[in-house]
Amino acid sequence: VDTHYEIAYPPKSEREDGHFRKIEVKLARTGLRVETRSGYFAVPDTGVHPLTPEEMAGLRALDTQPRPHAFDFLSRVYRFRDSGGKGQYAIAFEMPISNLMATPQAAAHQRRLHASLLALVKNADGEIVDRASKDVPSEVSDDRWETVRRDLMTYQRAVNLPPGRYTVETAVVDHEGNRASTGVVQIENRPEGGIGLSDLTLVRRIEDLPAPLAPADPFEYSNKRVLPLVTTRLLPGAKPFVYFMIYPEPASAARMVLRVRLLKDGRPVTTLRPEVPAPDASGGIPLIVTLPAKPGTYEVRATVTQGNRTTERTLTFTLAGS
Repeated sequence: VDTHYEIAYPPKSEREDGHFRKIEVKLARTGLRVETRSGYFAVPDTGVHPLTPEEMAGLRALDTQPRPHAFDFLSRVYRFRDSGGKGQYAIAFEMPISNLMATPQAAAHQRRLHASLLALVKNADGEIVDRASKDVPSEVSDDRWETVRRDLMTYQRAVNLPPGRYTVETAVVDHEGNRASTGVVQIENRPEGGIGLSDLTLVRRIEDLPAPLAPADPFEYSNKRVLPLVTTRLLPGAKPFVYFMIYPEPASAARMVLRVRLLKDGRPVTTLRPEVPAPDASGGIPLIVTLPAKPGTYEVRATVTQGNRTTERTLTFTLAGS
């Protein structure tokens, strides 16, 4: 290279909406050659790592019209506490591993899988305010494949948002299959005063934490981690557990009373009145409630009262028959 030029310019649009912006450089004279990338994704610096190739694959899927849907996956947003003028939410992904292409590696007697998950949080103006992602490459031995393929791939990430309307755009890319699927979730974040109660979530399982507790993760408590079940359709024989957080009103010394009602097909089945323990170091009270259930459609209503303040959350799920 005899002469090298670097050119900088301000883009006409300052909207950081995650879309791809094409770049074309034309030469005004002959005898020269230009090399430049074809464009860039308009993504702001949100304080996380720079864009990875796997995240760019998710951005390409979200920038495609019509958006791809090569396989099924679930994404959901759970509301937790209000603090410092912001609402805490947890973005959750869930997908059967059997939806991914598993490339056989005969010599190694294993199969190769590679999925990446991306969530873009956009404000009412369509600009990105946060993003979450996870890259999951893995190799599974042939003798374990039938067991692994029946499991779920999950991912959760907490975000804190000021009051307002938000859209969460999600994408899962199957790199081995060269295909992708996308989804959209809406958030209406309104300030809530008084005693707080998170959304109710079904529990897939509870694991011991291998690392120190992450205070910013609402699914972690007392050296335990809750893996939520995003789907609300339970398999036959499943035992329903519900996880939620209570956030007492700091200025009130009144005793908290919790009531959990279970209805089947619109009719009351039982009412539970669990004891409410003291708040943990985060100021919240994590609770897991075991529900008696036979096949059918259920509604869970959790109501917590402190003094003259009452808050209620509901969850509907279906338990399939044998």
